[in-house]
Amino acid sequence: MGRFNNFEKKVIFLTGFAHAYHHAVMLLFPPVLMAVKEELGASVFVLSVVYTISGFLNGLGALPSGFVIDRFGSKKPLTLNLFGVGVGAILVFVSRDIFTLGAGLGIVGFFSSAYHPSGLTLISHTVRERTWALGFHGIAGSIGLAIGPVSSGFLGTVMGWRYVFLVFGVIGLLLACCVYFFLHEHEIQKSRNRVVQTKVTRKSILAIYFSITILYGMSYAGFTTFIPTHFSENASHLLSSLGYTMRGGVLTSLVLLAGIFGQYLGGIIGSRVRLELVLVFIILFNIVPLFSMTWSKDLLLFIVTILFGVIHFSYQPIQNSLLAKYTSDRRRGLGYGIQAFLSFGVGSTAASLSGYITDALSVRWVFATMGGILIPALILAMVLYFVNYRRKL
Repeated sequence: MGRFNNFEKKVIFLTGFAHAYHHAVMLLFPPVLMAVKEELGASVFVLSVVYTISGFLNGLGALPSGFVIDRFGSKKPLTLNLFGVGVGAILVFVSRDIFTLGAGLGIVGFFSSAYHPSGLTLISHTVRERTWALGFHGIAGSIGLAIGPVSSGFLGTVMGWRYVFLVFGVIGLLLACCVYFFLHEHEIQKSRNRVVQTKVTRKSILAIYFSITILYGMSYAGFTTFIPTHFSENASHLLSSLGYTMRGGVLTSLVLLAGIFGQYLGGIIGSRVRLELVLVFIILFNIVPLFSMTWSKDLLLFIVTILFGVIHFSYQPIQNSLLAKYTSDRRRGLGYGIQAFLSFGVGSTAASLSGYITDALSVRWVFATMGGILIPALILAMVLYFVNYRRKL
């Protein structure tokens, strides 16, 4: 962290904690899905639709958030994001039927939508070593991805699934207070004036880039929603002393922790190699492990999924650096808002598709489907590389 000044470090730490929290909260539901099913008497498909709506709102709200951030700055939307998620999680805690549960998860999803446009815009505007900072930011997100399922599995087993959401609701309220009191507007503006900003938005290239964002977001949603169930059902010889729910949560968290190395790797490679070329190879190396998960079980399934975790999450610092490269500083918030909507909103539709596949076939076939979805993404990434190469961007 020696390459960052004191304010840049504060931005990285606060956005890092908020990023970890965001991803943890959005992954609390899958490990307890079966417990909720038993208590509320809903089918896997219905619950996956409820979760999809939460994910869609997580993306949909990012669009207006982007406009607000470009107009008023990042601090207020970031604070509101954390406060709203905390309130929504507490509503899930007190829910007694599928409708109240859906309302709580919907609030969590909608307010979560402000995180990526606000946090990423704040970093891109105030930190000079952008790709390195986004690498650290991504590492924090991966820690959150790991904390979410294991916390949900543990608290759900020990205290019941409702208390998972109570604990994280309180954490969200505390984080909102930290951002409000420790991040000052005059420091943000002073740091922004020191950072070289992009002046032109490349609209034609963004059309290709955003198409890739949708497909990659779908693969993420399908994977993260159903990998706990896949582990619980098809890795029964691993951590066999743990219960069904906790085994899936713990193994999923270990895989998502592997994403920390991927984030770090992406930050390093992205600062040294052409971003578009790195993107091509990341998508290519996502496809094979996804297909392998379809027929793997027990230790082999865990190894293949660990490999996938490293590769899949190396994408994030590359993705966020590319968007900063393609958008002007005055439209950066909107750009990250559109990216979040497409990735988490449109991409979340894969959760419902995956729920249908699980009910109709089995959870194994979810991962082959996600691998197939990434094939057109690979083709588009190659187009993006050659278009940029010819233009010598």
